[in-house]
Amino acid sequence: MAAPVFNSYLKGGFERKEAVHILAPNTETYGRLTALLDLDTRSLEEARQLTCLRLTDFNVDNGRLSQAKALESKRKIVETDRQLGFKGTRILGLSEHYLNYGSPSELLEFERASSSVPPLTAFCTYDGRAMLDQGLHELLIRLFEFHDEFIGKGLAWSKKL
Repeated sequence: MAAPVFNSYLKGGFERKEAVHILAPNTETYGRLTALLDLDTRSLEEARQLTCLRLTDFNVDNGRLSQAKALESKRKIVETDRQLGFKGTRILGLSEHYLNYGSPSELLEFERASSSVPPLTAFCTYDGRAMLDQGLHELLIRLFEFHDEFIGKGLAWSKKL
């Protein structure tokens, strides 16, 4: 993912007094991403405005994607953020890892269910070019249904255009 897009997305959340959660496979990946920020991440983490959500804790049950677990996790996160006084919730999902845990149909079901959990802003980091290289053309096209905007390596699309 391009660092300027990442920075802009996260800074926008911080400026709007929203909580920002990075859904990552592990804390090492989270650390590499937050190192790209030109912000004092320690103070944001201490205030619980910036957190790491481990993918396996968030929506994986018995080694498979679980829509029920993901939706419950989102509801809990949004409620906790409200209780902490944040004006909204943003989740940055390192989405290319979803395919390591589930099938294309499970991923589509997760995206469909996820799109119904307001107030939530999500930024999914699908590698569109890699998906095309793997022959996942139909999956990529179907993902557009659940995103107002889609930015991937070498690909960009918006419903607003």
